[in-house]
Amino acid sequence: MTIGELRALYDTNHVVNLKDRLGTSRRLQRYVTQFDALPLGELTKMQVVSWHQEIGRTRGGTAANQALQQLHAMYARAQDWEL
Repeated sequence: MTIGELRALYDTNHVVNLKDRLGTSRRLQRYVTQFDALPLGELTKMQVVSWHQEIGRTRGGTAANQALQQLHAMYARAQDWEL
């Protein structure tokens, strides 16, 4: 399964139930789509660190931390769903 496929499942089965579903969906679309083609197990810590730092430089620390939190939540949900 790719990160893009997980993102679609996460959006359809989890984000729709959130109070801030629009903001969450937009953050996922804005920041996580660059990883869509990668299989879940191939995203490295260094890729995430570099991605987080780039968002911090271009959008600010709050945006970077929120994006990281969303990526982490997606992976946690994938574990819960046994993907």
